[in-house]
Amino acid sequence: MSHTIVLASKKGYENTHKIQETVDSNLDNYIKFKVAAMIPDEIYLQIEEQINQSNKDNQRLDQHIDKRVDIDLSRFASLTLRRSDTAHIR
Repeated sequence: MSHTIVLASKKGYENTHKIQETVDSNLDNYIKFKVAAMIPDEIYLQIEEQINQSNKDNQRLDQHIDKRVDIDLSRFASLTLRRSDTAHIR
């Protein structure tokens, strides 16, 4: 079962309504989605902007985490090599 909540601006209402008719007629085993709220365009744009900013923040965080993992792995690999070299020398 899938649950979908749709926030639609006044401009997007007609397209959302057409999608609704398709879902109603074709997917009886899914919970049908309805337009959850009609909100003013300026508030819709604010929500969209906040979501976009959150996605950018998450991408920056992911890049930072990836760099830390790379550094940690390279240090671990070099320590492993040194230990194995020492073992071969002995």
